[in-house]
Amino acid sequence: MARKEHYHKWLGKGYLSRIRLKQHNLSLEQMMNRPARVMTKSAEEEAHFRNTLPIIRENLIVTTSDGCSLLVFLKGGLLEPWRTEQKPEIRSRLDKAVQDLLSVYEPPKSSPDSRDVKWRCQAKADHKYHGKYYFDHTRRAGYKSNAVTNLYRTLAPVTQTIGILFEGIDKPAYDRYSANYKRLAQHTDLYGLHFSKRDCWTTLGLLINWVAGPHFDKQDAKDGYVADLVTGQSTGGELVIPELGVRIALQPDDVLFMRSRLLEHFLAPFSGERYAFIYFQHQNLFEESNDTKNQAQSIGVMDARD
Repeated sequence: MARKEHYHKWLGKGYLSRIRLKQHNLSLEQMMNRPARVMTKSAEEEAHFRNTLPIIRENLIVTTSDGCSLLVFLKGGLLEPWRTEQKPEIRSRLDKAVQDLLSVYEPPKSSPDSRDVKWRCQAKADHKYHGKYYFDHTRRAGYKSNAVTNLYRTLAPVTQTIGILFEGIDKPAYDRYSANYKRLAQHTDLYGLHFSKRDCWTTLGLLINWVAGPHFDKQDAKDGYVADLVTGQSTGGELVIPELGVRIALQPDDVLFMRSRLLEHFLAPFSGERYAFIYFQHQNLFEESNDTKNQAQSIGVMDARD
């Protein structure tokens, strides 16, 4: 159930209009219809990109040739929509969410590479935590269900803030994501993880000290976004996007919106502890179908009537 919260609309047009703008030479439709543009074909190319591309530490918007956003990086963006007296403690919320989860939910065993640990929380009927190395689709571990529910509850002000920013950046996309979320929640137990009126993402990824190699998010909405934010104490770990010619230095309180299905991206090495939160929706959840139950089960959300 969504918590009681003040409805807040961010008047961000003036703020966004002052941000440095970069333009791609293709339209959004052209990018969606072309084959995936793989630019990192070897370890040498990966090293070249992560060592030579300029590092972006300030606000940046990259658009297509027809003015659609490809990437929006907001430095300190998680604090931007709020007046001083209203600002939620975003960073402490993120830190608390991670620590509370780790205190009751032992992580899956890592591979020999200690950085190769990826956990993903999905909107599941039993609120199970879904890991890269550990998949539990039973209902036996009740404490894990509670842990993930508490994670979403703790993150409610963060989710609210991301929704506010998303609406200001691309209102048609926000409306589409929000409507799709509400449609699924009416027919599934997704509502059990609904703690903010701004909920519009069906899936939350939590990546703990994980370095991603070059990839596209091929299952995400074709013209959709991911919202990316981090916490912890780390240095390095820039998000490298070769096609746009940038490395994004994402730090706590920053937020990045990106069309990750269209743009190859990877993470540079880092030191310290890095926790990344990734909000997104998969493409199959947007496809028109009367069989909502099958759509929901495809991401692990069971029909509430079962």
